[in-house]
Amino acid sequence: MLTLSLILVLYAPIGAGIPPMSENVKIRLSTAVDGQDSRGESFAAMLEHVHQWSLPIKADIDEIMFSSLLKQPSRHRGILVRFQGILEQNTPQGRPWTGVQELFLRDSSGSLLCIYVSGPVSSSVGDSISGIARFYKTMAMEGRDLQVRMYPTFVTSPIAIEMIGSSSNVPTPLLLLPILVIASILVFILARLGKRKKQKPHRVRIQTDDVLDAMTNYASDLPDNSSQALAKMYEQSEDDA
Repeated sequence: MLTLSLILVLYAPIGAGIPPMSENVKIRLSTAVDGQDSRGESFAAMLEHVHQWSLPIKADIDEIMFSSLLKQPSRHRGILVRFQGILEQNTPQGRPWTGVQELFLRDSSGSLLCIYVSGPVSSSVGDSISGIARFYKTMAMEGRDLQVRMYPTFVTSPIAIEMIGSSSNVPTPLLLLPILVIASILVFILARLGKRKKQKPHRVRIQTDDVLDAMTNYASDLPDNSSQALAKMYEQSEDDA
């Protein structure tokens, strides 16, 4: 069983921003039915309670196991917990719970928890948030993969939520893709330039005047008679050989 790092508050000091639950709220909260995806008088009592919270939000804390909330929800109902995780879903609730936001957070161990916030939440999907909430009950809900799972649910106020970071929705490999493309283009260009430099033949520059002078000197040595000129050219080629 995965564990979730939640914080149990044994008591809330007066003036800490979170007043103790009244007897009326405790009685109404005791009517909550675990395991069912339902919200009734017990949920309304929790909303009334968190409306009384005020800043600054402070509390003395102890850790509690995630498995304990799922196995013995009635024993821990109404305790204060500190949560932290990545926001994966934010869904506004309809009537009669208009104004309530349903948040699904994934903690560092990979576990999901559901938090109902009585008021607007400025955080977006992908943000890392933390805060304090009261444990409400367990609910069996169908996830995006159509699998029904049991989740611990909590109720809190927007003033008890703090955004501690924002993570990009774009995967890291996609962020590096433009850099890799530019690097590949540069390597290709440099390789082509190096190849052209190696294949470029060495050209000996010959001045036109030198060619003409050589042709003139060569032609001046030949007789005017064509037969004699051919014979002279043959003799020169034999001498050069």
